[in-house]
Amino acid sequence: MKPNTRFFLILPVLFLIPNIILPIYYESKLPSTVAIHYDINGDADRYGNKTTLFYIHLAVAIVSILIFYSTIACVSKCPASSLNVPNREYWATSEMRPVLVEKTIPFISIIYSFIEVLDFCIFLIVYRSNVIDAKKLEGFWSIYIIISVFFVLIIIFSIRFKKSFKKIDSQPLSQRDDW
Repeated sequence: MKPNTRFFLILPVLFLIPNIILPIYYESKLPSTVAIHYDINGDADRYGNKTTLFYIHLAVAIVSILIFYSTIACVSKCPASSLNVPNREYWATSEMRPVLVEKTIPFISIIYSFIEVLDFCIFLIVYRSNVIDAKKLEGFWSIYIIISVFFVLIIIFSIRFKKSFKKIDSQPLSQRDDW
C-alpha cells in the first residue's frame, strides 16, 4: 500500500475528532432541555435532554466512519457485478483490483471528509442555537448554503474520479506508474 493511500485511510479519523470534541465543548454551555429536531423552516419542533443531542451527534459521526471503512472493504471484496466503475470487466480482474482499491480510497476518503465537515457545521449551528435558547435555528439559511457547496464538491470530485479511469485505461499496462 502506498504512503499516500495510508494517509487517506487515516484522514477520516482526523475529521472525526472535531465531531467528538464539539459535544464535549458544548456540554456545560447547553441547558438541560434542548431542541433536537427542526422543521423545514428552521423552527424547533421536538425537544429532549441534551444528552440525547450528544448521542445523535456521536451516532451520526460513528456510523458514517463505519460506512467509510465498510465501503473500502466492499470495493476490495465485492463481486465484479457489484462494482460501478468504467470498464468494470478490466478493473474487476484479480490483477487490477488492488489498483482499483488504491484509486478508490482517496476518493471515498475525500467524500467522507466532506460529510464530516457537513455534520460538524450542522451540529455547530444546532448547538449555538440551543445555547442562546432560540426556538429557531440561528443561521438557518447557512445550512442550505453548506449543503449546496457539499453537493457541488461531490459532483466535482465524482467527475474527476470517473475521468481518472479513462486516463489510465488509455495507457498501455507497461507505461502506467500506478501498478
